[in-house]
Amino acid sequence: MNSVRYAGCFMHRKSTSPQFFFRISDFCFRPQETALQYNASKFKLKLILNLFLISHKYDFESLQTFATQLLIYHCTPPKTTCRTPELEDILRLAIRNRALPLTKVIEQALLCRLEEDQTISIAQLITLAEELGMREFQGKLYYHELIREEASVLLKIPSSTAYDFPSTNLTEKQSLALFRGYRSLLHYWQDLPGRVRKKKLFQFTSCKNHHKCQSEWDSAWSAETVQNRDPFPPLNFDILASLEKIQTSAPDGFVTAAPIVFGQPNTQPWMRACGQKELGDLIKQLKDTLADHFLGSQLP
Repeated sequence: MNSVRYAGCFMHRKSTSPQFFFRISDFCFRPQETALQYNASKFKLKLILNLFLISHKYDFESLQTFATQLLIYHCTPPKTTCRTPELEDILRLAIRNRALPLTKVIEQALLCRLEEDQTISIAQLITLAEELGMREFQGKLYYHELIREEASVLLKIPSSTAYDFPSTNLTEKQSLALFRGYRSLLHYWQDLPGRVRKKKLFQFTSCKNHHKCQSEWDSAWSAETVQNRDPFPPLNFDILASLEKIQTSAPDGFVTAAPIVFGQPNTQPWMRACGQKELGDLIKQLKDTLADHFLGSQLP
């Protein structure tokens, strides 16, 4: 049979070159060795990365799946076992080989790593995202940095009315992008209630009391509710968190259909399906366009 056995699978040979046989033989594990690759202390990252590359080059789907699953397993937060430089290397390979699920996992792992380790260079990660053409990831990184800076303690300059900002390793270009995003998001948050107030909601075919959905939406965005609920600017400038909080925070005195458990914070959406969909769309739209706030429009 013209095939190669790897990790319990038979792979059809697409090349007869000695180089091919030499390289593929490096990845012939016994079943017990294959299982050990899910153990962090036994995981052979360099070997699996080489397997990832070769399987894409020769279009071995089962090997691609095996290598990708292993990398996702070891990189998924919070159990990420790879070091930050390793995550960056894996991200480069994932982008080069268009491995979208792995790319998303690495993005999340790097964002979590930024939360855990304040010594990681945000400037370096933004530069990497720019080099790889990862516009959406750049938006997430800038947003993370904006929230971090807003949450930091400012020190008053002695004998002055001014305050000193914490040091940052952003380049001048990145600092300008951060400031641009700050101004854009500030205007977005200021303008949002007026744009969505009295908006006519889409009605699901299953919705039999649409006037109640509309009433909830109007109440959620009334001038009084916004004044009582939404600080300006939002806490730590985390606009996404403020929008997500609206999902579970009904206006004062508003009787909702959502069940309430006394003594526990409410985690259930209080609006009916039509309003909940509209709010979910608002959150998704902001997430999808975060990069535009910092980098500007992609339109000519």
